[in-house]
Amino acid sequence: MTVFKVCYEKYKRDVSFLTSLPGGSERLQVFYADLSEPDGFDVAIKGCTGVFHAATPPPQGFGNGEAEEVVIQGAADGTLGILKACLNSKTVKRVVYTSSASAVAFNDSGVEMMDESYWSDVDYIRASNLSIGPYFISKTSTEKRALEFAEEHGLDLVNLIPTYINCL
Repeated sequence: MTVFKVCYEKYKRDVSFLTSLPGGSERLQVFYADLSEPDGFDVAIKGCTGVFHAATPPPQGFGNGEAEEVVIQGAADGTLGILKACLNSKTVKRVVYTSSASAVAFNDSGVEMMDESYWSDVDYIRASNLSIGPYFISKTSTEKRALEFAEEHGLDLVNLIPTYINCL
């Protein structure tokens, strides 16, 4: 039987929508975890063969001027903590890391279709003076750090870049 493990942050306590799914109470294990405490993922990741990392710590007052360094450090520490837990587990075969179009789209290239050779230009983002700029920069630098860590340690890491949807 396949067991799925889910981590949730303290402000999302009600996970009954997951446990009430068919087979949820038998096949689902729920763990509290916090990306600002990366060592807390060891227990949840222990014994897993695959990990989907689909979160980033949102800046306090998202887009409200939290220092760029703080935003970047929080995202990087959380992601690298999870990758280290995967590596230490000795059972994880693949990690799927969900990044963001923010990591590739802000580069003033003018192209519509991008591949893995494109990255957001940090200087371009800074020059744009966007209140959400530190988040964009954190997604770019964290994805680069994750790829470097995986290559350095032989961890199979796949990055997914969800697209933006233009509703105009």
